[in-house]
Amino acid sequence: MSKRILIVGSGGREHAIAKALDQSPQVDRIYLAPGNPGVLANTQKTQLVAIDPGDFDSLLGLVDQEEIDWTIVGPEKVLEAGIVDAFRQAGQTIVGPSQAATQIESSKYFAKQVMAQAGVATGSFRLFNQDKRDEVEDYITSLPLPIVLKKDGLASGKGVYICQTHEEALSKAQDLLDTPDQDLIVEEFLDGEEFSHFALVNESHVISLGLARDHKRAYDGGKGPNTGGMGAYSPVTDQDQALSQEIVDQIVQPVADQMKDLGQPFTGVLFTGLMRVNGQFYVIEFNARFGDPETQVLLPRLETDLVDLLQAHLNQAEAQVDYRPGSSLGVILASAGYPGQVDDGKDLNWAGEVDQANLVYSGVAENQGQLVTKGGRILMVQAMDASLQASRQQVYDILAKQDVEGSFYRKDIGL
Repeated sequence: MSKRILIVGSGGREHAIAKALDQSPQVDRIYLAPGNPGVLANTQKTQLVAIDPGDFDSLLGLVDQEEIDWTIVGPEKVLEAGIVDAFRQAGQTIVGPSQAATQIESSKYFAKQVMAQAGVATGSFRLFNQDKRDEVEDYITSLPLPIVLKKDGLASGKGVYICQTHEEALSKAQDLLDTPDQDLIVEEFLDGEEFSHFALVNESHVISLGLARDHKRAYDGGKGPNTGGMGAYSPVTDQDQALSQEIVDQIVQPVADQMKDLGQPFTGVLFTGLMRVNGQFYVIEFNARFGDPETQVLLPRLETDLVDLLQAHLNQAEAQVDYRPGSSLGVILASAGYPGQVDDGKDLNWAGEVDQANLVYSGVAENQGQLVTKGGRILMVQAMDASLQASRQQVYDILAKQDVEGSFYRKDIGL
C-alpha cells in the first residue's frame, strides 16, 4: 500500500529526505510543512503546505485530512517543543524522540550524564551557571590549550567555541554567563579524526545508517567561526561498515539501553558526533534527528529503499542496509556574512546549465517566479560518483557556475 508521508521542516535536510522518499515506489505523496520552493525543482511527489512546524494542531489536522501514514521531523526545536508527544497522544505514527528523550541533544549536561551512566567515552568537562561564575576562572586557567566552551542548550550548530588562549576562553565564558538562563560547559579539547554516525533507534532496537564527515568551520583550512556545516562527504573511509558496527557496539547501543532504563526511551534518528583519538572513539555530541548537511550526502548512497528502513525501525524488525557503490560529496553555498547577519533576497543565478538533480535547497524563497536567497545556507551542490575525487570534481564544476551576489563556499571539502 502506497504511503503518504509528512516531513516537518524547511531546510536542506528536509529536501534530502523528500528526494529519497520521492524515488520510492512505495510513496504516493509527500507533504512538506512548510518546506521551501526549491524542493519542487527536483521532486515529483512533493506538495508544500504553509503550516508552521510549531503549529501542532494544524499539522495534526493535515494528517487527518490527507490520511497521512507517517510523519518525519527535521528540526530539533520542534522536537524539543514536544511534537512527538502531541502526535502520539493523537494516535499518529511519527519518527522522532519524545520531548524527554530529546534532551540527549537539547541538554549537553543530560547527554554527559547518560554517557557516564552507560560507560561511553567523552571529553572531561565541568558545568557552570551564573552562581558558579567565580569558579570558572580557576578551572579554565588550569586547562591545557585549546579549550572548548559549549552552550548547554540548542544553538543551531553554532554554540561551540574553541578558544586558543586562556584570555579568549575567560572572556567568552563571561559573555555566555551574562546571558540569562544560560549554563556553560567547559570541556577538554579532543584532537583526532571526526566522524558523524546515523542510526534509527527504537528503544533498544538499532539500525545503523552509516557514517559521514562534515566541515563545521566557515572558511578553508578549518578556520573561522563554527557553522551549521559547510559541506560533507560519505563514506568516510573504506572501513566504514566495520567502524559503524564498532560505534553501535561501544556507543549507540549502550546509550539506547541506558535511556530505556531511565524511563526515557529514545525513538527516531540518533546522530552521534565522534572524535577518534588513538583508535578510541569519544562522543562530541548527540543530535536527536537527521544531521544537516550530512543527511544530504548520506541518503543518496542508500540502495535500500528508505521506506523499508523506516518500516523496520517502526516495527523493531531486522533490516539489511545496502549502499550504492561510489562516494557522495556536497558543498554548501552560503550567503555573505554567514554564520552571522545576512541579507536576503539575492537572485539565485547560474552562468550556464545546471542539473537540478545535483541541488539540495535550504535557504531560498520565491519572488515573482525567481528563486532568491533567504537565510545563511542557501543550498548544497551534491554529487555521487565512482570516487570521492570524481564527486568532488562534479560539485566544484557546478559551483564555478554560481552567480549569487556575495555568496561564498569552502574550496577544500573532501581534501
